[in-house]
Amino acid sequence: MSNLLSKQNEIRNTLDTRASIIIGFESVVIVVFFTLFEKNIISLLPALIGLFSIISSLILAIIALKPPHYDTQKGQKESIFYHHKIASLDLGAYEKEVHKALQNEEKIYSAYILETYNLTRYSNIPRKFYLYLSIRVLIYGIIVAISVYVLQVLLGF
Repeated sequence: MSNLLSKQNEIRNTLDTRASIIIGFESVVIVVFFTLFEKNIISLLPALIGLFSIISSLILAIIALKPPHYDTQKGQKESIFYHHKIASLDLGAYEKEVHKALQNEEKIYSAYILETYNLTRYSNIPRKFYLYLSIRVLIYGIIVAISVYVLQVLLGF
């Protein structure tokens, strides 16, 4: 059971790392777009399309780090391992609750199952959605910007 929970934590950390990489990459691409535009290598329309897609993708990557509350449902049942549950009890009360759960194998398994479910459903799935959406917006936006630029060059604009 602990391996399942560890795997979900690892997935969440991987998603956060990927979002951070995308944010860094997009920051570099924004600088490149401004440099190309400043040196008149790229015209206004492709630059605006590219910058719009990069900024949109950047915002989605930032949202992937901390998805909105409506995606992370508040009020779900919390396991004894959840940090809000731990923070809501003093040490003695928390210790009693953990010991009570450890006395009944089914309760400890249920707590692990609940924690794994909540972590997957209300953290990893929304993060993955916004991260993949960010990547798609970036890729498609850059493709459209490059296509518009190539069309402008070929048509002589």
